[in-house]
Amino acid sequence: QIYEAVIADINEAEKLINKESWEQKFSYRFTTLSVKALRARVYLYMGQWDNAYQAAEAILAEKNTLEDFNAETYTLPNNYQSVENITALERGMSSNYTQAAVLSDKNGYRFSQKSGKDDFRCSFRVGEMYLNSAEAAAQSDKLPQARTRLLELMQKRYTPEAYTVKATAVNAMTKEALIQEILDERARELAFEGHRWFDLRRTTRP
Repeated sequence: QIYEAVIADINEAEKLINKESWEQKFSYRFTTLSVKALRARVYLYMGQWDNAYQAAEAILAEKNTLEDFNAETYTLPNNYQSVENITALERGMSSNYTQAAVLSDKNGYRFSQKSGKDDFRCSFRVGEMYLNSAEAAAQSDKLPQARTRLLELMQKRYTPEAYTVKATAVNAMTKEALIQEILDERARELAFEGHRWFDLRRTTRP
């Protein structure tokens, strides 16, 4: 009943919100794409894989540019000024904890900076939509589509050498292994952005 109420609210919001974009300083405000991003996330949490895949793909048809960590210059993807930003409302972590959060080293993976500063307010961004699409595709047996979306994201986040190794591994994975790899990539990509509790709750924590 709660999910039905949430979906009903999203349907109503879709009728009422008609603003496609705001000036960058107002990027915390919802747009038509924000509503679609919320729908994709909710369907993923519900385990409605076909709906989640279609919703994520609808967003990526409109906005799919990723920050390239291998470029000479790039904006961190969780920064409100990033090309990946869809909505920058929530602060994922308090500034009090910025120095207390430490990420483990991962071979060839280049982590985003995580911070409690207002620059890093982030509710929805393109990287999440790639992962939503990949997971929903894998869960509904669309393994080629799942691999494509996962590898498109990985190519922008790993060094070229590390990506080559990852691509070989991903292309050889079974469905179960691929889903686990996507979940692991979510943990890396979305660290400290407010997703982890929900991901653990819907996958491994009763």
